[in-house]
Amino acid sequence: MFFLFTMLLGHFNWGSVMMKNTYTRAFGKMTFISALASPIVITCLYLTQDYAIYLTNPVSTVLASGHVIANMCFAFLMYLVVEYPVKTFIGILLNGRLSHNKLLRKKYQGDKEGLQEEKFLL
Repeated sequence: MFFLFTMLLGHFNWGSVMMKNTYTRAFGKMTFISALASPIVITCLYLTQDYAIYLTNPVSTVLASGHVIANMCFAFLMYLVVEYPVKTFIGILLNGRLSHNKLLRKKYQGDKEGLQEEKFLL
């Protein structure tokens, strides 16, 4: 909590750069999907065992790491099968209606006159 508070105040640049990284955002998306699907994965992995498991520290570590890997694989699969196609489909449907691509393109290409005209029309 302290690190989050200092990042919001702007005193922790390394954390802010890490949070803005595209790989961190992709990992966050997969973590969210993994948290939603975790009960299903646990049920499939552990309740289909044919034998009892005696839990010791090494066995618990191996099971936990297998659980994390299986969850992340399932989350990546769900992202590819469900979230990305739906996001792309919505983007195609609403591209001309809810997009500011023309304004952004004019701004970053340096077309200041066209940008002023566009602001005036809005």
